[in-house]
Parts: sequence; structure tokens; C-alpha cells
Amino acid sequence: MHYPPLVSLNGITKRYGSNTIIDNVSFEICKNEKIAILGNNGAGKTTLLKIVCDLIDIDQGSVDYFFQDPVKNHKNKLGIVLNDPYFIEEFLVKTYLEFVCKFQFIPRAMINERIDYVLKQFDLSDYKYTKIQVLSAGNKAKLSLASALVHNPQLLVLDEPFTHLDISSAQNFLDSLVQLEEGKAILITSHNIHWLLEICSRFIIIKKGKIACDLTVSSKLDKTVIKKRIFDLLVKK
Repeated sequence: MHYPPLVSLNGITKRYGSNTIIDNVSFEICKNEKIAILGNNGAGKTTLLKIVCDLIDIDQGSVDYFFQDPVKNHKNKLGIVLNDPYFIEEFLVKTYLEFVCKFQFIPRAMINERIDYVLKQFDLSDYKYTKIQVLSAGNKAKLSLASALVHNPQLLVLDEPFTHLDISSAQNFLDSLVQLEEGKAILITSHNIHWLLEICSRFIIIKKGKIACDLTVSSKLDKTVIKKRIFDLLVKK
């Protein structure tokens, strides 16, 4: 089944000075898709995710958004975890999540329910009234994931989300991604190909800012074959 797109990238190019970081990239992110963006360091993965999230300007091309129940700010339909999340360290965990909920226009009557749900999901309930500045690196990583999901986004964009997570926390998060609600989509980067193969059914490989390969799991292209293709493109010289 072909699902309608949530986001469409059309001939995107991004330069920093004389360096072209993203070079004429086009693809769609559709409902229910779980897409991995793979590439070696410097390939342009994080830049591409920031473009999808409308966090940086582009030099050429366009990004179109097709979210349900559109609002003036389409960022409300995104859940974003970047590699270096920013917190107001003096906030309590609950206070920070309340701030995120209000920023994302969650109805007041639903805020406590959504906060309790994501805290339980990431085993952070005992830290509800703890200042963020005293959390471990792992718990801060889990809090960034919780804040990305608290408003129930349609597209979850994750840049190396497993950094600082222990094995148990990473597995719990993997399970939550696999069970993501119908109609939602994931765009994720990670150097852990094993975990990406667990989550994703589509794999876009970036080399020097260009799409080198766009692979979707099918009866003719299973994950074993895809893993070999990824290895051949990114590891073999």
C-alpha cells in the first residue's frame, strides 16, 4: 500500500561557503514509513534532518509539508531529537515537560496525562520532581526522547538517539518506535545498523551530500541483502 506523503523534499541543496553539504536531494516521507538515513561522518545526515525540521535555510529546492489538521506552525507536527539536545537545566523534569506541552499547544486538561505517559515509557517517573542538571547523561537522553513524543507528533525525527542510553533503555525505546501509532512516520540516523534494521523498512544512503541508494524492504529485497548493500557502500573501499 502506498501512503500519502507527510513531507516532500524537492531538489534540496545546502551550502556552507564553498562547500556543498546537501546536493540536489529529493525524496518523500510518507505515513507509516520508518526511514533510516545512513552515511559516514560528514555525509550530510544531520544537515538533512535539520532541513526536514525547518531549522536551517536551504539554497535551492523546496520542502513541502502535508500534515493532517494543519496549523500555522508545522513544527507542532514534528517530534525532534537532535544530537545535542538543549535543556533549561534549572527546571524540574515535570516543569520542562509542561513547558514543551504548552509550546506544542497540548490542551491543559491533557498535559498531566501526557507527561505521566512519557515518563513511564522511559522509566523516568521517579525523576518527575528532579532538577534536570543533576540527571545522568543517560536520563537526559531519555528526557529528550520523552519531550519529542509528549505532544504525539506525526513525524519523529531522530539524530543518533541511542547516544548515552544503556542497553535496557535503548531496547525499550526501540520497542516504542516499532509500536508507533498508525499513520505516523520516523526519520532516523544512527551508526548502529543493527538497531536501524530492527526499526526501519526503508534505508537512504547518503554519500558526499547525494543519495547513493534508496532501498525498501520487499519480498525481493530482504534485510539481509540490504545490510550487505549498506556495508558495500559505506564500509568497503
